[in-house]
Amino acid sequence: MSLVGAKPCWMEFTDSQYGETPHLSLLVERLLEVMRDISPLTVVIPAGLFHSDHGLAHTAALQLFRHIGGLTLLVYEDALYRSIPGLLVDRLALLRDAGFTSTPLTAVSPNCDGPKAAAVQCYASQIRSLETVWPDWRTEVMQPERYWRLTRSTVAI
Repeated sequence: MSLVGAKPCWMEFTDSQYGETPHLSLLVERLLEVMRDISPLTVVIPAGLFHSDHGLAHTAALQLFRHIGGLTLLVYEDALYRSIPGLLVDRLALLRDAGFTSTPLTAVSPNCDGPKAAAVQCYASQIRSLETVWPDWRTEVMQPERYWRLTRSTVAI
């Protein structure tokens, strides 16, 4: 995280492959505590396109967004999974159906040759798996992320 200038906020939960997946309400409760402690202005969440943990984080964040006013909520497309046809389009449609407007942002992520490339190399166990099942993973993961700003829809469809 230091390679990309991020500050961690560690929680007691683990990736689903290492332990029990937390119940959504417990995750929302814990995230709400963290939000109250740090009072962020902007929260960036995964689109939750494929991986179950990303999907859980996505759903929990949407519930938080409904309870906490004044936040800017950004959704980023999950690297690798964003290249699976239809997943991103389906997620944006689900967000629309749930009452959110997703506004694409212009490029806010530069090409990823520097800090991101170094950070990706820290995940040796993930790299071994990816090289086996996703031969072109490096090209995909190093593409700049795209982001959408979520707002509550005001227009009835």
